[in-house]
Amino acid sequence: MAAFLLDSKMQGSLLDAVQLFDTMGFICECAQNIGFKVMKVRGSLAEYRDKQGLLSRKFIWEGIGDEDKIVRPLLWWRGA
Repeated sequence: MAAFLLDSKMQGSLLDAVQLFDTMGFICECAQNIGFKVMKVRGSLAEYRDKQGLLSRKFIWEGIGDEDKIVRPLLWWRGA
């Protein structure tokens, strides 16, 4: 479910509320285990889901979901 949530095209859109919170909890737990600041990860996830902050810029989302110019998720996350 974490991969589905982090897929830039779908952003976990088909997850119900329980699945969404379980997935976000899993991501935060993984982040904590590798030494990331959990509150920063939570904030980043919220901005990602709501397209806020730096993620509110239109050019970031161009090509996501358009059949003729789909950007693969790995390239999207790498910023390529």
